[in-house]
Order: sequence, then structure tokens, then C-alpha cells
Amino acid sequence: MVHQLKRVVSGAVVCVLLLTAMQSTASEKTGASYSSDEVKAAFLLSFLRYAAFPTNAFDSADSPLVIGVSENDEFGQTLDQLSGHVCQGRPVTVQRFQKAEQASNCHLVSLSNRDTTGQQKQVISKLKKHTTIIVCENPALLKVGATISLRPIKGRMRFDINLNAANSVGITFSSRMLELANQIQR
Repeated sequence: MVHQLKRVVSGAVVCVLLLTAMQSTASEKTGASYSSDEVKAAFLLSFLRYAAFPTNAFDSADSPLVIGVSENDEFGQTLDQLSGHVCQGRPVTVQRFQKAEQASNCHLVSLSNRDTTGQQKQVISKLKKHTTIIVCENPALLKVGATISLRPIKGRMRFDINLNAANSVGITFSSRMLELANQIQR
């Protein structure tokens, strides 16, 4: 019974997080259903909202939060809708990259499923010492340094967190976000 209550509360909190994130990204879509890319974008924005970055992750107090996406990823078109939004008092910008080195200034990088696992591992290897939340869809990539695995499980978007990867570069997540994680690797 307690386990069921916890699931209900967790589900409600996920809905609140998603609605908060989607509110600003899809205000013109009242009553419409959302594409999987729009839901994923809402999660990415929520990850930024519930992450705390060290002050040295920014050049100045008004520096933007930068989301990076591979140039060949069509998901970038959906992410473009997040540009100009404000998160944690900072404007959000979206940056495309061809090589991992070009994403070193990003605060969150969404790995493309169009890239091979080897290419994704290369990006992780180049960025895992940077103050970057690395989001993938393959949970096996958490073992090589990705920060969050976001993927559908039983028809719902769920995420796992590699807390060691985040903490090693000074990123922390709110307890609310950690409560919602499907699994946490410590």
C-alpha cells in the first residue's frame, strides 16, 4: 500500500514537472497531445531547472544555460523552441555541434540516437570532465560517464541518474528530482 502511494505521488510530481516545463514551450497547443520530442524537450528543461551548477560553470552572472545537440539530430528542431526561455534566471540557448569539442561550453548535451554507441561514447569521454549534464537514451552509457538516461519504459518517459558523474563535476540535483528517478547510480 505504501509502495502504491509512493508511485501515485511520484506520478503526480512528474506531471507537475512536465506541465511546468511544457507550459512555456507549448502554450499555443491547448488540449493537444505532445510528440515524444516535445516531451523529451520538457524533461531536458526540467533537468536544467532542478540542477545546481557550480559558479565556475558560467562566464558571468548573466551567461546563458546552453543546451547542445548533435548537428545531425532532428531533435534539435524541437529544442530550438526552448531558445530564449529563462531557466534559473538565465536565458536558454541551443547550440548544435559536429564534434564533441564544440560542445564543451554546454551545460546539457543531448546525445543523438542517430549516432553510433561508439560516437556517443566519444562525446561522453570528451565532456565528462566538463560541467555538463550528458543525457542519453541508452542506460548502458551511464556506466561510461553519461549523467542521465531518458527513455520510455512501459509507455512513460523515465530517467536514471548517474549521481557520481554529476557530482564529479560539481553538479547536484534537487531531492525532488532524485525522488523521481527510476534508478540512481551512486
